[in-house]
Amino acid sequence: RVRELVLPFVMDYVFTGLRFGIIVGWNAVLLSEWFASTEGVGWRTRYWYDANDFDGFVAWILLFVAFIVIFDRLVLAPIQNRVFRWRTSVAKR
Repeated sequence: RVRELVLPFVMDYVFTGLRFGIIVGWNAVLLSEWFASTEGVGWRTRYWYDANDFDGFVAWILLFVAFIVIFDRLVLAPIQNRVFRWRTSVAKR
């Protein structure tokens, strides 16, 4: 019952939580670098913020956002498609 009923129902929520957790984790890395590091994207973003250079600040933020989106699309989306490939076989019947 667990494998055939509960697990397919719960996997949507598990995978959504996993993706959300990874993205929040990357944001935590950015925030920790912002306050307590001398290198990394967070430190560079803070550097340009403190220098009052809006272009540099936005460039580093966009780089970070692009990294998260690319990671989500190139790593997490294929894993999700593989985990849920059974849905397409059920829909074809």
